[in-house]
Amino acid sequence: MAFRANRRKMKTPFIDIAFYSTGDGAFSLTMNGISAFSMLFYTQALGLDYKLAGLALSVSVFWDALTDPIMGYLSDQTRSRFGRRHIYILVGGLALATSFYLLWTIPGGIEKSGYLFWYLLIMNILIRTAVTVFYIPFLALGFEICRDYHERSILQGARSTANMIANMLGPALAWYLFFKDIGDVPSTNVVSNYQHMGTAFSIATVVLVLIVTLSTRKYIVDSRQGIAMESTNITTFFRDIKEILHDKYSLMIYAFYALITQGNVLVASLQMYLYVYYMNFSSGEKAIAHGGTMMGFAVGSVLCPILAKRLDKKATALFGAALSIVGNLLLVLFFTTGVLSPTCTLSLAGFTLPIAIIVFVICHGLYWMGNGILAPMTFSMVADTAEINKIETGVLKDGSYGAMFSFLGKLSLSVGLFISGNVLDWIGFVSGAAAQTPSAIENLTIATFWSGILFAGLAIAAFWKYPIDKGFMEAIRQIGGEPALSKV
Repeated sequence: MAFRANRRKMKTPFIDIAFYSTGDGAFSLTMNGISAFSMLFYTQALGLDYKLAGLALSVSVFWDALTDPIMGYLSDQTRSRFGRRHIYILVGGLALATSFYLLWTIPGGIEKSGYLFWYLLIMNILIRTAVTVFYIPFLALGFEICRDYHERSILQGARSTANMIANMLGPALAWYLFFKDIGDVPSTNVVSNYQHMGTAFSIATVVLVLIVTLSTRKYIVDSRQGIAMESTNITTFFRDIKEILHDKYSLMIYAFYALITQGNVLVASLQMYLYVYYMNFSSGEKAIAHGGTMMGFAVGSVLCPILAKRLDKKATALFGAALSIVGNLLLVLFFTTGVLSPTCTLSLAGFTLPIAIIVFVICHGLYWMGNGILAPMTFSMVADTAEINKIETGVLKDGSYGAMFSFLGKLSLSVGLFISGNVLDWIGFVSGAAAQTPSAIENLTIATFWSGILFAGLAIAAFWKYPIDKGFMEAIRQIGGEPALSKV
């Protein structure tokens, strides 16, 4: 326990934060790979009905959400000389890479046997189980690496930045590396393109999982003795869940994040179709547009701890939500009112600039920059509420608090995926078609731009009265006899 005591007296080296953040790279490659390409894979390449594709994704994410609180509880209660987190991070991470590979490499005959939906559903459930085992302990480990009020924002910002760097080098660059248009067949209709992508991402995931496991070994604390942990049984599990759900501070954060996630998943799912059918991007332009969203998110994640130190956490989160609204409102102004068409260009000093593409990438990047600010910010605030609970009860529940945050976010994600599949059907998209009707494309632009605005507005309203700031945390620590770590 000497290491634990010393940890509470020192700053966390940034190199440790950076190595820890590589774990989010593994999560990003797999989950953003699924988010970016799974609907296209199921519907355009395999010809699965939109509703069935949305159902397969929705059910698996719902399962993922249900298992998060269980994994958080089990991780908190694990007694091992290897600590509470690292065993799960290693085993879950390797299982994630394997199941992700199998998702895109479908055995021969499955596609034509009538069992395609069931294969995709089972593989998605296996992936989501693996990501729960890996990611929930990984998130809880972040709570324990950084205890300082502002340092938590730095760690969460670094984690989010690593997520977007992996996203840019993976799903965004995949448009150029694996989905080049050749001939008259759209690249998103070719099954082998997805198989090549899946293989590359799986190998990279294994490497990143090994890096985060080995580089954070110094934070392993023998959990067979030490900080208070409850007996492991079903009664205490549900009591903990009930206690967290009655934590009014956490509920405000959860509601805020769940609503933001709902908007994000709708935009993320629909924007891929927007690239193909409305903007008519080439493979290189898709990579630029998709990379622009990642760049915006990464810049937001870098700005997050800087803004938090100046504005504090609540104001920073609200600013991020407002910025995302502004980005989508500008897209509405330019592209749904007739100001710009997707093919609009501007001649300047003998050069022809694709002004529509430039405006689209900038405005869409603003939307994701706003989300890049608020995503790590909300998780930093969950760490604050977990600390408040520990001061009040004397029991460590970092994993359970992080898991409940993840649960509600994924529950919202599940609903969003189900809705997105139905939205495509409602607006008139035809599964497997190389072209769509003008009315369906027009409806697509409206649904993509306004969904982000709607849910960000609702999130701001839900979060408006959140009371915790730096002064609040210092007061709680003094009452509980904890050191004022933000002054160290």
